[in-house]
Amino acid sequence: MKIPFFLKIALAALPTLPMSLAADEPASLSRILFGSCLKEAETSPIFETILAHEPELFLFLGDNIYADTSDMAVMRAKYDVLAATPKFAELMKACPVHATWDDHDYGINDGGAEFEKRDEAQRVFVDFWGDPADSPRRSRPGIYEAKIYGEAGTRVQVIMLDTRYFRGPLKKGEKRVGGVYYPNEDKSVTMLGAAQWAWLEEELRKPAEVRLIGSSIQCVSEASGHETWANLPFERQRLFDLIGKTKANGVIILSGDRHWAELSVAREAVPYPIYDLTSSSFNQIHPRGTPTENRYRESPKTWHRENFGEVGIDWKGDETVVKLLVRDLEGAVVIEREVPLRELRVGAVAAASPEVIPVKLRSDCPDYLWIKVSPSAEYEDSFAIRVEVDSEDGGSSRVSGRLKLEWAGISADSIKNSSYENGVHSFGFGLNRRAFEGSELLVTARGGKVFRIDLTSPDFRQH
Repeated sequence: MKIPFFLKIALAALPTLPMSLAADEPASLSRILFGSCLKEAETSPIFETILAHEPELFLFLGDNIYADTSDMAVMRAKYDVLAATPKFAELMKACPVHATWDDHDYGINDGGAEFEKRDEAQRVFVDFWGDPADSPRRSRPGIYEAKIYGEAGTRVQVIMLDTRYFRGPLKKGEKRVGGVYYPNEDKSVTMLGAAQWAWLEEELRKPAEVRLIGSSIQCVSEASGHETWANLPFERQRLFDLIGKTKANGVIILSGDRHWAELSVAREAVPYPIYDLTSSSFNQIHPRGTPTENRYRESPKTWHRENFGEVGIDWKGDETVVKLLVRDLEGAVVIEREVPLRELRVGAVAAASPEVIPVKLRSDCPDYLWIKVSPSAEYEDSFAIRVEVDSEDGGSSRVSGRLKLEWAGISADSIKNSSYENGVHSFGFGLNRRAFEGSELLVTARGGKVFRIDLTSPDFRQH
């Protein structure tokens, strides 16, 4: 396909150095911006907002174009359209840039290792992003890369994963709100592939104070039908275990893909709380406007319009604070969380995780937490469990329920979640007599305390 003359001019205006080295590197990083999902043929005014916030580093987390093709001429032409976008070209010159791909710029929707043109797509990718001739991404399979910015005491390690080239097959089932994918218990199915896993271990052993892991898909969020690391639970846990094994402090995951923004955090089976800040999309509106279930959601708020993410670092030695933000098209903050860096250290999970208090009787609850049991108005031989939380201390309340049932010899594990801002709120959860061991509610209330309510207790099984 012949490139039009005006596109050649636009391409010529781009730097000839690799885009990750196109601008002067700052002595230390304190403001890293990122985002994902860009329809190259549509307007993208958000780049002007991004430039106004003066990023010191920018990370593209995938779906940077919507190629969806095995025709490399078509793919290159779509990259040409992106390159001709003035504010995009300006961003490329404004700061160092790193990029990974997701399925649409990889070439096939929800694609993995089965994509026959993955090698050709990789060549197109590294050509567009300006990798030099000796770049490892030109000589090895996969587009993963890493770089450390700053000196000792203020080092930021950027790790960009490739969750497409090596990823094994996904398990499909009945379609849910989020899609057709379900957790695959086959330990042989990989997300990163052996070579990338070995490389990642080496990278995590390098010294750094803050580590930003770019993953094109969400890592912490639960499996609700969409693409997520939770669809390969052994690979997800392998990542968490590797962080602990290598004593890699300061890890924060940045992700895209969903066409909405949210913040998730894993607090169990991790070396310390693992945050996953999702930012998506640059210029697309989510058609449904509501998120899928996610019991790891740290904030009750999600954002479903144009957005970009920001990681701000206030360097103060042991008192360093990392600010996780999502900004809208005008630059206003719509999601935010401050995380003391000392909490992101191997072994800090006990101090950082909330106290968990077992509850088997309603009388075990404090005066600001009420558990009410009554016959269900909807289902025969069932109970309605209602939780009321008074979070007047200024905190937010979160309730998640895990209901395990056995019906006609089939077991089911049902998850229900809800989050609230301040005040008194109610949460309904149906429980029938077939519930067996493992059914519970987790209620986060004042002071960050978590009450684990055993729904199999007789006190919660009477009319």
